[in-house]
Amino acid sequence: MYRKIFILISLVLLILVGCQDKEVEKEESGFSGKRNVKVVTAKIGEISEYLKYSGKVEAVTIANASPSMSGKIEKLFVKEGDSVKVDNLLVKLDQTQLEQTRIQFENAEKNYLRMQKLLESDAIDKQTFDEVETTYNIVKTSYEFMLDNIEMKAPISGIVTYIYKKEGEKFDSMMDPFLIRIVN
Repeated sequence: MYRKIFILISLVLLILVGCQDKEVEKEESGFSGKRNVKVVTAKIGEISEYLKYSGKVEAVTIANASPSMSGKIEKLFVKEGDSVKVDNLLVKLDQTQLEQTRIQFENAEKNYLRMQKLLESDAIDKQTFDEVETTYNIVKTSYEFMLDNIEMKAPISGIVTYIYKKEGEKFDSMMDPFLIRIVN
């Protein structure tokens, strides 16, 4: 009987000692089951903490704009970082070539009208008039093309990210792939 009591008391003591060790471990780890959280009321102000992440940013639309004709860049109306809207003026090319073509067009037009009167009075043959008319149409088309393309406008709204040439430099539409890059 003493033996049963002794075993029972030994088991109770063993259990108590085992439970006591677990409490000591909890206190030593510092975790009490509650988390320390700092609560702050939201307010307008400057951000004092920033998070840095690596990543890749891509534009929705990229437009590499260039004039349709070659020429010296007379004026750049934008610089890198400028915001532009569709049809904003970006570049104006030198007008020397346009002036020369305008003079050729005016002379070809006068010659065409003069030859038209001569044809009506049978003073020239149809072949001569056709040659003059062809020359007039070619010069007229060239002049209208230059008039429409002496200035370059923005094809899209966005931000100018790169300008490949400076004012005073020559732009060659055959050699230079583009002049200005715009991203949106």
